[in-house]
Amino acid sequence: FLEYLIHHIVTLYLMIFSWAAYEHRVGSYVLIIHDAVDIFLCLSKMAHYIKVRDLVMFPTFISFVVSYAFFRMFCLPVLSYELLTVTRFEHSNFASSMLGFILAFVLQALHVFWFYLILRVIYKMFVVGVNEDVRSDEDEDEPSAMVKEKKEDAAEAASINAKKDALSRKNSNSPSRHVRSEEH
Repeated sequence: FLEYLIHHIVTLYLMIFSWAAYEHRVGSYVLIIHDAVDIFLCLSKMAHYIKVRDLVMFPTFISFVVSYAFFRMFCLPVLSYELLTVTRFEHSNFASSMLGFILAFVLQALHVFWFYLILRVIYKMFVVGVNEDVRSDEDEDEPSAMVKEKKEDAAEAASINAKKDALSRKNSNSPSRHVRSEEH
């Protein structure tokens, strides 16, 4: 969660920087880098969640990996290079160029970390033979996590009801503690 939060904050600041520094090309480039990859990521996740792994998930996942490698591992460093060299010489504003470079560098560090995780998934798929989303075990919004939680809640409710039933049967079978006394 923390990585996603940092990613979105840095991306937002990079967009604000590009607008404030009149570097709209940088902001457009950041949007293209992220949106092009997100299309294949969403398609791959949908295929995983609706269990059409053989026909749809494999091609969309491969498309996601290739687009991620190109856009986020190649194009973003090119953007960083442009921020250090071309932008600085065009507008001679070293501070804004360095701010943009630092934000792009943080973004690139996160992308490298996530690419490592993607490579682990590929390794597990092809070498180990495990075809699952390792991220999903921690995802609270995943349907299987919700089903598991509902089953646990149902089991707990059934246990409580069974205890109540046993207690009520025990109380109905035991002799009455209150004996009427007749004083007439």
